[in-house]
Amino acid sequence: MGNKPLDLLFSPKSLALIGASPKENSMGRALLENLIKGGYEGSILPVNPKYKDVLGFQCYPNVATLSWPPDLAVICTPPAAVPLIIEDLGKKGTKAAVVITAGFAEGEHEEGRLLQDKIVEIARTYGVRIVGPNCLGIMNTNSNLNATFSPLPPKKGKVAFVSQSGALLVSMLEWAHAMDIGFSKLVSVGGLCDLNFADYLNYLMDDEHTEAIVLYVEAISEAQRFLSIAKKTVMKKPVAVMKSGRFQEAAQAVRSHSGALAGSDAVYEAAFRQAGLNRIFELQALYDLVLTMNHLPTLKGESLTILTNGGGVGILATDALIGSGGKLAPLSDETLTKLNAVLPPTWSQGNPIDIIGDAPPQRYVDSLEILMDDPLIDTIVLMHCPTALSPAKDVFEAILETLNNRKKKHPDIFMVSLQQNIDKKILAQLAHNKVPIYPTPERAVRAYIHLLRCENEKKFIDLTKEKPILPNPKVSHLLKRLTEKKEQEWLDHHVIQEILTSYDLPVIKTFIASSPQDAKIVSGKVGFPLVLKIASKDIVHKSDVGGVVLNLTSPKEVEESAEKMLRTISSNLPKARIEGFILQPLVPLNHGFELFLGGIQDPTFGPVVIFGSGGKSVEVVKDKALALAPLTKKSALDLIEKTRIYQQLKGYRDQKPIPLNHLIECLINLSYLLVNHSEIAELDINPLLTDPKRVLVLDSRMRLSLT
Repeated sequence: MGNKPLDLLFSPKSLALIGASPKENSMGRALLENLIKGGYEGSILPVNPKYKDVLGFQCYPNVATLSWPPDLAVICTPPAAVPLIIEDLGKKGTKAAVVITAGFAEGEHEEGRLLQDKIVEIARTYGVRIVGPNCLGIMNTNSNLNATFSPLPPKKGKVAFVSQSGALLVSMLEWAHAMDIGFSKLVSVGGLCDLNFADYLNYLMDDEHTEAIVLYVEAISEAQRFLSIAKKTVMKKPVAVMKSGRFQEAAQAVRSHSGALAGSDAVYEAAFRQAGLNRIFELQALYDLVLTMNHLPTLKGESLTILTNGGGVGILATDALIGSGGKLAPLSDETLTKLNAVLPPTWSQGNPIDIIGDAPPQRYVDSLEILMDDPLIDTIVLMHCPTALSPAKDVFEAILETLNNRKKKHPDIFMVSLQQNIDKKILAQLAHNKVPIYPTPERAVRAYIHLLRCENEKKFIDLTKEKPILPNPKVSHLLKRLTEKKEQEWLDHHVIQEILTSYDLPVIKTFIASSPQDAKIVSGKVGFPLVLKIASKDIVHKSDVGGVVLNLTSPKEVEESAEKMLRTISSNLPKARIEGFILQPLVPLNHGFELFLGGIQDPTFGPVVIFGSGGKSVEVVKDKALALAPLTKKSALDLIEKTRIYQQLKGYRDQKPIPLNHLIECLINLSYLLVNHSEIAELDINPLLTDPKRVLVLDSRMRLSLT
């Protein structure tokens, strides 16, 4: 089917408005008035059995009586009528519909969910693609289509905005109208019963009128398809995403470190990063980025030059830049010499370039021309603090004249004016010269950084092709048998070791004892010194309840420690089921580190790998990073590099660097264990010992999904 239904959606030659009405303050009238005021040039076909005429247009009693199949239908009838309308549209030959109506799966009512399922089933039968339900509608400024009940019309621009919140879309339009900012396309996606973010990205990726894309997301469906399309899209044009619900509690409590460390928002963060999507966290930042993208969809370089007549605001801009991971551009000797010739001796002699508070317009012009001629300068933040000697109007007019007269291309320019009320003619001329303007240095720098990240996030897209690890038949058979029995959610230690070993994860030699007396006998096989641990599926953190004893050096010590361990645990956790004891050789760190490897099955994105600092303090230190499975060598290394402990793994002082190849191999193997066996709901490896010579799994937990 390709993109044809979406072409009809955004550029219909005819449109049926089902539920059209002449009544004041009705949805049907608001939609029709917006179509008329927006200048839509296609045929408008109102449908409502109550009227023969609506606002001068012939009104049809139903879809069947339409003279021809409309390219697009906009539906604003009561929800119970929608399934039959979709069926009639399908029979008529219409392939795109916007369901404005609410009352479907967005509520908690079973009736609404069943109704939505019904319209989806009918739509798929006839090949009708649906926007919504419960949405504001869609806009396309290049076909003069405003099929919404928004109180404000959009202006033409280069940015597409796709929002899961109709209220936020209206808010964006209100702000953009005041700022004289336009859009190419706007979509209120509503309930996403059919068309989803992947579909919209796939269309906008090749839309010639769209140079940048912004998404407001509450949840993603068809996650893998969305990520695949997002990777392709960001290679063509910048994409930014704002995801709400960052701190929403998980619906189901988790008992493993992996579950506690992941969290749904952290998984979204990892997914966006791997897809090259730049994430926005604040609404003001979203507004500022849209402003930037409307003038400068992409940047010419990765360093910033700051030009200001106020030292303080120059410092604030620099702090914002460096604090966000940006960098100042170096000034060449030639540029410094030229600046010295036109600036007073008291200028800052470096970047940021403070041309002093008494700077008249000509000093701005002289400095700006020198900077624009420097081939090493890509982007300039030009800031102005109004003074009696330097009125904002005079400075802006001088700068605009300089830009208008310039024959050669100039660096990207971001402007900051601490004078809030700027003449609209000046704003229009700045927009004509593709110069966005901001009220504070921090907002200008943040907008620059976000646009820069839209470009830099591409480097995290992993396009490498590596041979996959196929499912291990032995593990598949074992897990199938265990899940079919539905008896064992948390696996026994020896079963976990068997599974990990099958995927070439190096596991320490481990022995199991059933009693303190048995532990005494088994200890002779282990050797000394050794570690004694309690074996219990009911105990998550063994050391917290006295379930771990280190450095035992004799069989007698082992027996006595096991007996004491039982007494302690019986007192602290009387209901805990004890399977026995785990005995392992004591492995010294030897300039090594305790790391954490884990994984979960995320309901949206599937298997997720977690890596970070390990040991007893894993949930206190919270040094972790996530990545979607499966991993490659590139994505595994990127995962390691995102953690704080990576700096220590590289070596420092007398600490030898840890070779990462073994660690990368472990991460890849673990990722395929999760990919190949979705029965594994949660997996902890903690600690994973790594030193200059090896990696070794010292302890692990694994939970199966029995549902």
